[in-house]
Amino acid sequence: MASTFTTNKHIEKPASGDYNNAWAAPVNADWDDIDNALGGSSSISVTGVGAGTYALTLPQYQPPNIKFTGTLTANLNYQLPAGVGGIWTISNGTTGAFTLTFSVNGGGSFVLPQGQRSQVVCDAATIALTQAPPAATPATSLVYYGVDTGIANAYACTISNLAAYADGIEVHFAPTHANTAASTLNINALGAIPILDVFGQPVTSGALTVGVAISVLYKGGSFFLPFSQTVNISGSFTATLVGCTTSPTLTMQYRKQGNFVMLFVLTGITGISNSTSFSFTGLPTAIRPPSFSTISGFWGATNNGVSGQFAGAQFQNSTGVSLYWNGNVIGWTASGNKGIDSGATIIYPYA
Repeated sequence: MASTFTTNKHIEKPASGDYNNAWAAPVNADWDDIDNALGGSSSISVTGVGAGTYALTLPQYQPPNIKFTGTLTANLNYQLPAGVGGIWTISNGTTGAFTLTFSVNGGGSFVLPQGQRSQVVCDAATIALTQAPPAATPATSLVYYGVDTGIANAYACTISNLAAYADGIEVHFAPTHANTAASTLNINALGAIPILDVFGQPVTSGALTVGVAISVLYKGGSFFLPFSQTVNISGSFTATLVGCTTSPTLTMQYRKQGNFVMLFVLTGITGISNSTSFSFTGLPTAIRPPSFSTISGFWGATNNGVSGQFAGAQFQNSTGVSLYWNGNVIGWTASGNKGIDSGATIIYPYA
């Protein structure tokens, strides 16, 4: 009598009386098939394959993991035999602007997203994902990574599954050239988009450094660089505390980087409060905001003898910096010690 085979994985079922004294051959072969069906993999290259529908062979679909590779030059459909079901993870590692479809003969089909691994289930009639796929087109707050292939001031990246610019997308890339002037970024040849700083101004020379990864956020037709990587100036100055019975002084380190300034206190100091207001003077001209005032919060204030507190600092185009307590410029306690702690760091925008 002739053997029969299972529908989905083609495992042999010997007929009664077959393989007398030779049972090892079919049993071992069946165990190999079972092992392959549970954890095997197959690889299919699409390079040079013309448009059409192609029947998957048993060695291709018996394993649960299938990987497609190569370059698509046409739309292709790879098809399971009629009546075959199962669960597969399928990786579409191909390139080329064409579709790759996985289907079952006489039943449903599914277009495999490029650059992704999908888990699909087939009941011999229909094919579906075991879970919803990730978005293949831009949407709010999607993050992408690309390799720069452009030139200085005109950067370019190729990114899979990004079909159009949209507000909220974030792109990470490492420039292969330093910029020397205002710059643009062109993704997937969708158009050169200006790269601006956080205040909407074109980036200046040196803002993009060779090999240093940056992040840009797309909004309203521009890419915004949240934090320029060019250190413009650094140094220190003596700050004098105002609002104490004496005028304590402390040294503040500063670092202006792009459109931000960071102040850092190495050694803190306190004085005896005699006022509900508190400020410090001595801010160098080079790090004073030239056209507006801003309030920045920081940890590291002492009020009424309690250190490590949160306070606000208002910077404007003057030597003095007003400090806020509980959002109030006159909210400080007019007694006890007040001051700025060691390690206090204040960051504020400069424009």
